[in-house]
Amino acid sequence: MKLRYYADSYKEEEHREVLEKLTGITEEFGIEVEVERIRERHGAITGFPGEIRESDIENVYNRDFSYNRTLSSNIGEPPSSAFKNAKSTRITITGYVGIVEDGLQWATRLMGTPREDYDGDPSKYTITFLDQVLEYGESELEDKIDNEPGEDERSVVNQFIESNVIEGDVQREVAVGTSIALNEEQSWKAQNVARQLSTRNVDIVIQGQEYDWVIEAKKAYNSNSFDTVLGQVLVSDALYRQDNNLDENDTKKAVVFGKGPTNIAGQLSMMGFLTGFAKSRGVEVFISDRENGFIRLTEDISVNNQS
Repeated sequence: MKLRYYADSYKEEEHREVLEKLTGITEEFGIEVEVERIRERHGAITGFPGEIRESDIENVYNRDFSYNRTLSSNIGEPPSSAFKNAKSTRITITGYVGIVEDGLQWATRLMGTPREDYDGDPSKYTITFLDQVLEYGESELEDKIDNEPGEDERSVVNQFIESNVIEGDVQREVAVGTSIALNEEQSWKAQNVARQLSTRNVDIVIQGQEYDWVIEAKKAYNSNSFDTVLGQVLVSDALYRQDNNLDENDTKKAVVFGKGPTNIAGQLSMMGFLTGFAKSRGVEVFISDRENGFIRLTEDISVNNQS
């Protein structure tokens, strides 16, 4: 498995940044990198650790992208839509990076990094994707190929349940917020709107003898996923207690991540504040470690000064 950069990106600063990050990836993880130079814009490339080829853009598109069903499956759209302009008259692949293993398997579709208000998949952006590879290594590449939408989080849920970290009666995809929607004495249309606003599914509920666990899962521990899942579990817990007439002491909350930074032990101080903040709100944080299974990051964290 290797990374292929379709060069050159339009902006020279971004072009140099891509080359620098690819160099860092091969030095840190040993992942093979290469450059398919289809539009030379920014002068000679020197000191790059992988192969550099001068190529024709039409030939490269026909070889790597055109009618590539695997690529289409992994990115969720046909290559002719993702890598050509709206009229399909111009190929738009310069500045993108692809994952290659017996052909092109996956590729970025946007240059640079997303805006702050972007709510889609940030790994579509070349620089953001390379940053994720620098953080997670080859597992980030593996996650991009042959995955159906939502499969990553379902896999995390399955692994956590199978680990038996928390014992009890396990339920998946539990609907919560139903009592709020059902109690609205309004028209059917208003009822439907209320149901859409209030109801949602919790990834895991584990009913124990002393209390129930309300658990939400995410593929990876990073700033965006942490903020999202923390909010999810706080709301899901409140709705679950509302539906079942439970007090705060009747439930416990947790968030589960399928993976974290490559060296979790070396990153604990960096992750400590957010994890401590979660614990101060009564949320336990579990993360998968390949050597030790799921570990509870909040186990040894003090909640002092987490306001």
